[in-house]
Amino acid sequence: MSIITLITDWGTDGSYVGTMKGKILSLGHDLLIVDIANDIKPYDKIHAAYILRNCYTIFPKGTIHILGVGGNLENQKAEFVAFEHNGYFFIGKNDGIWGLVFDEIPQEIYSFSNTNTEGQTIHGFPELIVYSSIIDAISKTKTLNNIGTPIKKLFVRHRQLPTVNSNSIIGEIVFIDNYGNAITNISIDDYNRAHNGRQCKIHIASLRNIIYQINSSYEQTERGEILAIWSYSGFLEVAIANGSAKDLLNLSVSNSVRITFIDEFSEAQLTAQAKSTLF
Repeated sequence: MSIITLITDWGTDGSYVGTMKGKILSLGHDLLIVDIANDIKPYDKIHAAYILRNCYTIFPKGTIHILGVGGNLENQKAEFVAFEHNGYFFIGKNDGIWGLVFDEIPQEIYSFSNTNTEGQTIHGFPELIVYSSIIDAISKTKTLNNIGTPIKKLFVRHRQLPTVNSNSIIGEIVFIDNYGNAITNISIDDYNRAHNGRQCKIHIASLRNIIYQINSSYEQTERGEILAIWSYSGFLEVAIANGSAKDLLNLSVSNSVRITFIDEFSEAQLTAQAKSTLF
């Protein structure tokens, strides 16, 4: 059985997802379709890339991941691509999004045009034919060789990386989940490179929102108070215990997050470590 996943901005209450599923299942292969997220905000490549980046390796090797974000307004100019990376197959557009998903860009990329077998351009929803044709070929051969046209490289839009020095890390919020938790682009590796056993002081979006420790669990912080914790994907997350950091702190994507490292806290700061402050 082959697994197909969907991360799209096609919506959950329209015909696009249903039509795509029907077309894929009609290929006659032993396939399982998994909806990861089909309610991505239209054209929000950053959101879609974040989700795929943090979940694709959880699936079995050989899974085919479809990244369908962009909408019909871009389809006529879009170049569709497919490639294999780390034992998984990926299908989507050559629109820069893959640089947000991977640190290392795959070298063997195959391009596919939005034309049918008669050479006619497909308008409206070309993914229906293009993606299903790619899936059909992969299901038969388990490879992308001799499928599509090889191209030299992908167009890449790079992820925004944090600035790390000996005394501080400056990053930003890159994703806000359904609970209002804000995930940053500061990784635990970034943190370990800089902190050297020192205490940390975390400023969220302004000098007023301060966190003095990184929790090992949400329960370490009292209800309604601000906290920081490492997310399951290894990036610093800002949350409100039993609340929404997005709403209570008025957070949004691209807000700054700054960590400074201090050799010794004052007595007042030491007292505050066990109870992060929200002013």
